[in-house]
Amino acid sequence: MCDCVEIASKFLLNIGSGGIDVRHYADDLTAWSPLMGTIPREEYLPKLKTVSEVWHRPLEVTIDTITAEGSRVVLQARSNGRLYDGQEYANTYLFLLEFDDQNRIRHVREYFDPDPVREILQPAVQRWREREIT
Repeated sequence: MCDCVEIASKFLLNIGSGGIDVRHYADDLTAWSPLMGTIPREEYLPKLKTVSEVWHRPLEVTIDTITAEGSRVVLQARSNGRLYDGQEYANTYLFLLEFDDQNRIRHVREYFDPDPVREILQPAVQRWREREIT
């Protein structure tokens, strides 16, 4: 029996803190969003870590609905948080997670409102990176 719902819920509730233990991600993990396209595990996991570092307090995620069938879990959620520079951030999401036969996340598909990401989150992450370089 797949613990997919539990793993998917933990993943999403902890996405603002860098995700979950790497043992829950398949070696061939891919992730997709409208702004990043499809990327492999080697690119996705570092993105989770970077996003986790830009919050004044961890991003709070509320799961509103969960639908599961077989090895696929869909989560409808919303978030809010305060970035390191004091800006408030909020968004709504629909995540589709697909699991492999070992109950590891094989694919993450993330739908969201792109405007807050483009206008607030991406510029904050860029400023954070520049701050880290200097």
